[in-house]
Amino acid sequence: MSPTARSPARIAQPTPHGLVLSGHWTAHGVVNVEPQFAALKLAALDSATADGVGVEAMDSAGALTLHRLLLLRGTADAAIA
Repeated sequence: MSPTARSPARIAQPTPHGLVLSGHWTAHGVVNVEPQFAALKLAALDSATADGVGVEAMDSAGALTLHRLLLLRGTADAAIA
């Protein structure tokens, strides 16, 4: 039996202060998300909003990765909707 295909974590920026998260934000899914985040055009923000409706799964590794990425960009007060 082959393992179920899982979509990796993805991050997009539809608005200057908004992010859209999708895929599996898990230990195995976040492997390549840092380059995606680095490519975003986020200005230094006091806050940002991340739409998490498309997140299929999130574990503590995914949550920690997201938090760390937001801290690096100065957006630690981001709201996850």
